[in-house]
Amino acid sequence: EILHTGKLRLKIVKAEGLKGASRSFRREGSNPYVCMYVRNEALVEKDKIPPGFDQYGWHQTALGRHECYWTTSKKSATRNPEWNEEKEFMLRTGAFERRTKQAYHLELTSRQATRNRDDYYASVLGNKEELRMYFGSKDVTGPGTQHSVQIYMGDNMHQFKDKLAAACKAEAAVETNRKRKLQLEAAAKDVGHRHSVMVFVPSVKLRELAQQGKVGVNSYEYKRLYRIEEQDPSSWQPLDSICTFMHYSNIYSFGRSV
Repeated sequence: EILHTGKLRLKIVKAEGLKGASRSFRREGSNPYVCMYVRNEALVEKDKIPPGFDQYGWHQTALGRHECYWTTSKKSATRNPEWNEEKEFMLRTGAFERRTKQAYHLELTSRQATRNRDDYYASVLGNKEELRMYFGSKDVTGPGTQHSVQIYMGDNMHQFKDKLAAACKAEAAVETNRKRKLQLEAAAKDVGHRHSVMVFVPSVKLRELAQQGKVGVNSYEYKRLYRIEEQDPSSWQPLDSICTFMHYSNIYSFGRSV
């Protein structure tokens, strides 16, 4: 999230020639002050308006009013006020905020709060559209299994990438969905030395739930953690290109049946 957040330093100096809001025999002037509002220009007309914004991209409160981020002090009875006030703000980029803005939730229980927080984390990480390929799995059918490529424990990471490219090419030959077919063809062509083979390393809590068998794997907590951790780049570790899967069998349990 910090990669999409920047610091804005705003200074309000002065204003000149304001219209008088108060006319009386005693004085002619105003009591001016400045309000700061934030607009997200990344929102376009065809977008579905996310919670917390109006149709023009301005931030608004739960009551539907424009959200004021900062208000200067009030200067009495003047049409030429001077403030010289300065403040710093941490703001997200428009595209990132557009993706992660959450609705206003009423959290009555800790479980509701956890689910709302998970939805936010998932939106921060982004919903990645991925190609999934399966090797040696008899329980999985459909896309990703329509090839005859086999992976062996003696294969190193260079050989694995070659076999992955071959599997993608075989999948593309029988794929009927045009979009997925193009993705498979691109993957078969592009996989090479520039890419790293990485392994998913779950947290201790996730491993403990997996060790409980079907009860743990089918629980909400397991699905919640897996969904978050799978999309988190810090949960993946690179493998050495010259090493085989046998080298990592004791560390990552390659080759074992679950």
